[in-house]
Amino acid sequence: MALMLFGRIGASAAGREHDTMILEDMFRWVPGAWAEYEVIQGATNAPVRFRMAITGLDTSTVPSEAWVEVGIGPTNGAVLITRMKVEVADSGPGEPLEAIMQFPGSDPIAVPRKHLKSGKASGTAASRWTSTAVHQTWSNITWMGRELIATEITATNSTGARSRVLVSSNAPPLCIVSACSSNMEMRLVNWGSDAKSAIIGEPVGLMRWIWRQMRGGKPNETHAESP
Repeated sequence: MALMLFGRIGASAAGREHDTMILEDMFRWVPGAWAEYEVIQGATNAPVRFRMAITGLDTSTVPSEAWVEVGIGPTNGAVLITRMKVEVADSGPGEPLEAIMQFPGSDPIAVPRKHLKSGKASGTAASRWTSTAVHQTWSNITWMGRELIATEITATNSTGARSRVLVSSNAPPLCIVSACSSNMEMRLVNWGSDAKSAIIGEPVGLMRWIWRQMRGGKPNETHAESP
């Protein structure tokens, strides 16, 4: 039985939160894995770009810890990047331990720990979905010109809402190829295994960051993107 979690992870460059999906029994902790999606919420919302990457994994701790980066922004344009050090769990990213955010064109910000404890850095669960599939049939498909082994899962939540999800372990870390519910569509557009941190410059404290903005301070470097 697959459990899916819709969680709000950050905000777009326009300042709006967007739902994403974590398929709990499919999440794969593969260092360097990254996947990029086009996400549409509601009938009138413009598509946004959502990217998740595993940029580091430390198995010497108990539980293991990993650096996860999430980028959200317009399909053509700079993205807001959130880099989180999290506890590794079979169901996906666990408790956030550290977090850094970088808005386009500014210095990275070290998120205060009090916000991590409240869940503001990592998002909160919106609803859980349970797969109704008992016997899954896996097949070879071609997606964005590349070969994947995938299967489709139909899921319902406690309100009876239904969702269709195409999944593949060949597209970590989320292993989601496409997802469709009543208020969201999510489609894999690119993926790879060479992720590096997209955070540029040394993080500064929140108050120092605000002070720099008030003084018209410029970031250490011009923001750049990476997978």
